[in-house]
Amino acid sequence: MLAKSGVLRVIAILFEHGSMPIHRIPRYGVGVGTVYKSAREATMLGLVKPYNCGNSICLELTEKGRKIGEVLQKLLDVLEEALGGMRIA
Repeated sequence: MLAKSGVLRVIAILFEHGSMPIHRIPRYGVGVGTVYKSAREATMLGLVKPYNCGNSICLELTEKGRKIGEVLQKLLDVLEEALGGMRIA
C-alpha cells in the first residue's frame, strides 16, 4: 500500500510543513482528488490523524507517519546530493 506515491507525498508535505487543513495540501503540487484519497488511505494505515480545525478538517502525522517522513526526507537529501544540489520537489 505504501508504494502509492500520493500517500508518500502527503506524508512528506506534512513532515516538512506541519499539520494543516487538508484543502491546503494541493498548494504543494498534489491533485485534489489524490489528496483526499491518499488522506483516507494514510488514516486507515495509522500514518495521519484527521481532526477538526474550525470549519475544516486538518491532518497531522502520527508517530508512525513522522518516522516515515524522516526516512523520506533522508532519501530526498541523498538524492539532492547525488544530483549536485538540485532541489527535488
